[in-house]
Amino acid sequence: MQTIGGQVVHGLKNGREFGFPTANVDLPTGARPPFGVYAAFIEVHDGPHAGRYQGCASIGTKPTVGDHPPNLEVFLIDFNGDLYGREISVDLAHYQRPEKRFASVDSLIAQMGDDVGQARRTLAALGPDRHGSSIEAGSVFGDAAIHNLAAAE
Repeated sequence: MQTIGGQVVHGLKNGREFGFPTANVDLPTGARPPFGVYAAFIEVHDGPHAGRYQGCASIGTKPTVGDHPPNLEVFLIDFNGDLYGREISVDLAHYQRPEKRFASVDSLIAQMGDDVGQARRTLAALGPDRHGSSIEAGSVFGDAAIHNLAAAE
C-alpha cells in the first residue's frame, strides 16, 4: 500500500457538483501510483476534523471533463466538512480500476457511486489499521520527498 500526503487545495469543484465532494492534493513529482480508482484510508492531521476516514480516491487527469494535470482527489465516505489547507495522508489500500473516459457525465456519476460502494466494502474487509510506503508532498508547489516505510500488512 502507498501513502500520498499533502495539503488539501482547491480543485475544479466537479466532484461537489456531481454529489461526491473531494479533497484534492497535488501529486508529488517523480514516482506515483498508476492512474485509476482506489479504496483508501484518509488521515486528516489537523483541525476540527482530525482523524481517520474511509474513502474512494482517484489519481489521474479527469479525462471525462477535459485534459488536466494529474492529481489526487479523494471522496471521504460519510464526511461533511471543509478540509482546504489541511494536511492529509491518503493510504491507497486497494486498486479498484483504471482511469477511463466516460461517454457522458451521467455515466461517470453512476460509476462513481459504484466505486464508492466497492471501496466501502473493500475497506470494511481490510480493517482500520493498514499502513504502507509513503509518498509525501514537500509543499503544494515543491518537490516530493519519497519515503519507503515497512508495510505492516
